[in-house]
Amino acid sequence: MLRPWYACEYAKWCETPFAEFQMRSWVPGIKGIGRSVKCEAGVIAAAKKMVSPFSVEEQVCGTKIEGERSGRGFWRAVGFLAMAAVPVRRGVYSWEDESVPAYPEVLVHGARFAAPRGFLEEVMRRGREKKERERRRVIGRAGGRSHDREVCFDNARAAFLRWKWGGVVSGELVQEFEAAMRDVRAKMDKFPLDDIWLNFGFRMPEYSGKVFFPVGYQDERVDDEDADLPSWAIARAGIAGEEVTGTIIKHYSPGEIGDLQSLGPGRKVVLWQDEDKMEVQVYDVSEMFPDGWDPDAREAFTASGPRGRMLCPNLENDILSQVLSREPLGQAMLRRQAEDVRINDGNEGRPNWIALGVEVFDITNLHLSPDLHALQHILSRTRNPVEAIDAGFHPDLILSALLPYKIGWLRDEVSGPRRRDRVFTPSEVEWFAARETGMYVVINGSVYDFTGYYDMHPGGASLISQLAGRDATEAWRQAHGHGGSVSGVDVRAALEELRIGRVVLEQPPTEPLSSSQIRIRDCVFGRENIKPEQTQALNDLGPYWGTDCTPHLEAQNPHWVLTKLWDTRDFIVAKIASAPEEFPMTQQTLREFDGKETDLGFREAYVSDGTFIYNMTTFIRYTHPSPLTSSLLTRAGKTLTSSPPDTELRTWLQTSCRHRIIAQHDHRHPNPGTGNPRWKTDVQRVPRAPAPGHFPKVIKAAKVEMTWARALQGDAASPGPKSDVRPTQAPPKMRARGGGTGDLGGAVGNGRVEELVLPLLNEKPQSVDGDVVMEDVQPDGWTVVGKKGRRRTRKRR
Repeated sequence: MLRPWYACEYAKWCETPFAEFQMRSWVPGIKGIGRSVKCEAGVIAAAKKMVSPFSVEEQVCGTKIEGERSGRGFWRAVGFLAMAAVPVRRGVYSWEDESVPAYPEVLVHGARFAAPRGFLEEVMRRGREKKERERRRVIGRAGGRSHDREVCFDNARAAFLRWKWGGVVSGELVQEFEAAMRDVRAKMDKFPLDDIWLNFGFRMPEYSGKVFFPVGYQDERVDDEDADLPSWAIARAGIAGEEVTGTIIKHYSPGEIGDLQSLGPGRKVVLWQDEDKMEVQVYDVSEMFPDGWDPDAREAFTASGPRGRMLCPNLENDILSQVLSREPLGQAMLRRQAEDVRINDGNEGRPNWIALGVEVFDITNLHLSPDLHALQHILSRTRNPVEAIDAGFHPDLILSALLPYKIGWLRDEVSGPRRRDRVFTPSEVEWFAARETGMYVVINGSVYDFTGYYDMHPGGASLISQLAGRDATEAWRQAHGHGGSVSGVDVRAALEELRIGRVVLEQPPTEPLSSSQIRIRDCVFGRENIKPEQTQALNDLGPYWGTDCTPHLEAQNPHWVLTKLWDTRDFIVAKIASAPEEFPMTQQTLREFDGKETDLGFREAYVSDGTFIYNMTTFIRYTHPSPLTSSLLTRAGKTLTSSPPDTELRTWLQTSCRHRIIAQHDHRHPNPGTGNPRWKTDVQRVPRAPAPGHFPKVIKAAKVEMTWARALQGDAASPGPKSDVRPTQAPPKMRARGGGTGDLGGAVGNGRVEELVLPLLNEKPQSVDGDVVMEDVQPDGWTVVGKKGRRRTRKRR
């Protein structure tokens, strides 16, 4: 039975990645919980199907797939990201599948068996050979590497942004994938080795029913005002075209405005909005406050507003005229309506706006560098960034080119359901200190993701930049300890929206486990984090307490108890610190990581203090240029000397960058016969424009059969999956009150009407703690005993 939705709702659901039931079913397998070669082969096989029709080393940008469902692009990104977490193999490796049983020796000659005497022996011999062939497997690629981590990661980001800009987007999927992508990038920087697994923590959230269509998505089936006219014809009737000027107006984000309105010295600005205008002007008042302003002066001169501090209208007329008579610095970024983006198409004197996901840009006076003229032509002509990606332009290149033209956003991407069970150590949080790597902040033991809130912080973006990767508990108490905000924001509710996990202690590798702990890889699980009602978990884990279960989970067929434990992050009480001495790096290898750019990208930048080697790549690339970053770049691939500048730099590394230690400096000569680590030498990709004369490759997607939704909508709906996909929310339930029985809608024993509970689209599935529910893992991880002692068991996978 299909879900109880209207056809239009089902058609909307079919456009999302949730409709790809087969892809969704592969999520538990591609996480790589087991680390055996059998598990590795399974992850690779599933990932290759996800990225199809691409290969794992083929560039996504520059290829157009016609007729493909929107959700497939998202799963392509998941597949590439899963491949980035799998070990890179050089050559072919043979292994045996222990799950293939031996050939049964059950055939014997009967008294009336008419075949020749050696027939059964031949049958059994061939059967044994067939089983032996099934047992022997190979993995890897002959004469080369299985894949390139950096290429896979770059393709994952490109495929994800292509889906985010041109697909039907679900907010919970965006947040989950972006967090998983940042985590994989941090692991690649912390453990830059080819022959190790990286944790891939992506989980499939439940479908909340709230989706966003890209601007320009034509849905003529629904029109609330007039079924005979499309929405653009109705909207344009009351809007007059305005003459477009030839100047580029600078637009300031709320974070930039907050920096320019902070207390103390420096440049100061105020906002002003005319009654008959939609735009908010930004004026420079630094001359009126040469020494900056204090709280009293700011309060007397300005008033709090939703976009920043506005010029107080009660000031004297001569002061108002003094400020407003000047040329404004620019305008404030505002929240835009999707209909405004559709209307402002550059025709009949209107400006030309486009949307890249939630970000809105005014490309009316777009002027790009000569090597990006093709990009300028595509965007001005089609207003579709997906067309530019298909033409070979990387999404990051498009974003950087359009950044000066940003004028606002369509919706808030920060709020909404998200996972909150991630676990970090303080040193792991320190890797997330830049906008490109993610900006995580620790407050009162919890970890908050400020990446998307960086530009929106009313108190200024620079404050978030200073606190990113650190413990900001004291700074939070000083600024918002009273629970209020000068901008009128409910800071406690806003902060809770950003919470993604918690901080645990970092435990030395040599510290013994207690009788109430279990270790799996770098995680220590404790009995104290198991809730009293989770009695089944205590019983199932009984034989494993006080032991290191990592070898058990590396087996081809690990016990389900250990796989479930690994996926239950709430039980983690500590993490094991990595030991640099386990990863020696020779001077010859160090020289390869000099941070220089190549035709494809840039090499990573490692610096040695003589004892340890530090990965300074993200600090050099994503920190504002300074003498420190220049000094680090000149010493990349080298060992610091005893000179005064190097001594000062060594002290700074040893005190501020301990989390960036990735290896121990091995000063011995390399010995080819020893098992040295295989360091990742792939360059990180730098987005570049396609070569002149490049033509996109066009692939036609496989044809999908007609679904009932398409038939009802006159073939207007997008094709859904071939199988009968069930709702991802809880199934319908019949609640009988008073112990009676009856038909649907009939009276029951006590005269009350039986209640039919359906999975409504506006219902967000919540866990017991009010967080987003993940589809492939239960919120509590194990069986839970109900309030009345009834045990609600869940099927073990």
